[in-house]
Amino acid sequence: TTMKMGGVGGVFMCYNITEIFAIQPEVLFSMKGAKYDITILDETYEATMKLNYIEIPVLFKVNLPTEGKMKPSLYAGPALGILMSANAEVEDVSEDIKDDMKGTDIGLLAGAGIGYQMENGSLLSFEVRYEVGMTSIADTGDSDVDVDVKNSVISVMVGYGFAF
Repeated sequence: TTMKMGGVGGVFMCYNITEIFAIQPEVLFSMKGAKYDITILDETYEATMKLNYIEIPVLFKVNLPTEGKMKPSLYAGPALGILMSANAEVEDVSEDIKDDMKGTDIGLLAGAGIGYQMENGSLLSFEVRYEVGMTSIADTGDSDVDVDVKNSVISVMVGYGFAF
């Protein structure tokens, strides 16, 4: 399989516990999926799995102390994903596979970011994060077949934080 590009967007709130430590809950819409080859009647086709989640990460953040307006940070935490839709596409045929997927996905994510503190107190940020799924997203029902499919996501994010 290979990664499929998708978008992510949403809202977050960063609550500073101390100058260095913060907690950052988020609510995101996240597009996940993969591309893979499938063989049907001795013909190989490229298939695409498209998964859309509402994702709720809770990040524990370390703000690295610096002088000036640049604010680097490191963070990690759990994330709960709620499956909104799931489709598999082969050639020009799309099939809804939501019933074959579990409704939730639990993952762990870690990342790093750098923010630029603006004059009005708001923050312009750039982040890179990696999320690894901890549970299988395939729902095999009562079948004896054990399929272990986990999400793995690399995200590059740009954000704007309002001071309040």
